[in-house]
Amino acid sequence: MEKFRAFLELLKKYLFWVLCGLIVVISFISWFLATSDVAKLFLTQKGKIESQFSLVGRIASTADHPSAKYIQQIHDIESGPLTKQVVGASTRLYREQLDNNRLPEVYSDADEQGKFKAAFENIWGRMEEIEKLPPSQQLDEAYRTRYRNHIEDHFPKLFDLIERRKVVDNTDDAAPSEPHRGPATKKIIGIVDWVDADQKIKAFFGERFRQGTGTPSTLDIMMAQEDLWVYETLLKVIRNTNNVGSDQDHYRKPDNHKVARIKQILAMDIGKDAVQSWTKCERALFNMPADVGNSGAPPTPAGSIDRNSPLTGRYVDDKGKPLLDPTQQPYGEFRMMPINLKVVIEQKEIPRLLAECANSAMRIDVRAVRILAQEPPPVDLMAPDTSGQASSGGGETGTTAPSPAMHPGMGGGPSGGDSGGGKGKSVYNEESADQVFKPVPVEVQGIIYIYNPPHDQKLGETADGNGIPAVPTTPSGGTPPSVAAPATVGPPSNTPARGVRP
Repeated sequence: MEKFRAFLELLKKYLFWVLCGLIVVISFISWFLATSDVAKLFLTQKGKIESQFSLVGRIASTADHPSAKYIQQIHDIESGPLTKQVVGASTRLYREQLDNNRLPEVYSDADEQGKFKAAFENIWGRMEEIEKLPPSQQLDEAYRTRYRNHIEDHFPKLFDLIERRKVVDNTDDAAPSEPHRGPATKKIIGIVDWVDADQKIKAFFGERFRQGTGTPSTLDIMMAQEDLWVYETLLKVIRNTNNVGSDQDHYRKPDNHKVARIKQILAMDIGKDAVQSWTKCERALFNMPADVGNSGAPPTPAGSIDRNSPLTGRYVDDKGKPLLDPTQQPYGEFRMMPINLKVVIEQKEIPRLLAECANSAMRIDVRAVRILAQEPPPVDLMAPDTSGQASSGGGETGTTAPSPAMHPGMGGGPSGGDSGGGKGKSVYNEESADQVFKPVPVEVQGIIYIYNPPHDQKLGETADGNGIPAVPTTPSGGTPPSVAAPATVGPPSNTPARGVRP
């Protein structure tokens, strides 16, 4: 202890010199560390700069730069072989569309029908361009009048595609010698029920031709024919699904309604009607917030479009949103029309229906499928999270939502039979050869592609000419507002659906 005190006394005596020494040592160490870090950073940055100088030197010493050469080669390919291939594919798809979709026979004489076809195809193209045609380029008035007067005769041929069921007089029991004995009895013939088919025809003529207002315009004729082609495509999907023959080219109808795969058409909506069906479907499943618009389309400045145009909302973009401005088509090679097909089908035949949609003459891009084995209650999107509560019977949700209205012909509660597997109640009780897995309503929502005639426009360019390239393939995007409801589906059919064409 005495030695330590002696050391402290000595330290106090020479404290100044001790502190000076420590300051010198610390300063030297700090200087050494700082200069070594700066030296390392300097060497690192020097190496990077020298490498860049070396790269620039190599480029400067090259006489023939490959970038300009390669860019020119790419331009040559784009304006040469690649463009020809794309034009060839677009032309082939357009010609296939015309070959698979014939014009109605409005003239009995082959020469007159040929002239009408030539005049029609000369004008056929983008609807937004047809709408703006001057009077001198319109379809001849005689053709328009003839088309309106004879198109109604074409509808029975469409009904024959699906063997539509109808009530006729039963003359099988009448004796040849007594044709007028008593009132005639009735019987039902055909395969597929389509209850509102007659109303669909009346709506078609009332909207397209506005009977009593004179000769229809060229746009009316073109839109009517486009509608007919889409209807015919959907009916052929139903026909091919019901085909019990060996292949598509040799149709053989089912023996009767009971064994048919598709038994009834509940809805067949296209264009604006399909958009409304999508919205109703969405609101049947969800209680939408108040700020969600009915159309689902982005807001458009007032006065920038003609909302009175018959083309407004007729087509959709690649996200499934209706086009309020028909000139803003996403692709120049084709336009996209929404469809909504709702049928009653045997549960095990649903994959076949979807395969036939893919195999159809006019390409159908299926965006959503709803299998309504049981009518689902709507879900309130604005309600608080109730995942911890019971989903039914005893648990209370955030709000009480009314049950969605059922489609006519769709039973519920006591009127519905047991669904597939005997669980719950089926929303449709239709006679079926399969007593275990009952038929169910299936709603297919999709987009059908209608190809435009090839022309000199830059391929992939949008219809409004903004010059933004786009690949002319089936677009991928968001699904339309619909959610597939779960259902108990039966075992796979013994008759496999045909493969989907690439």
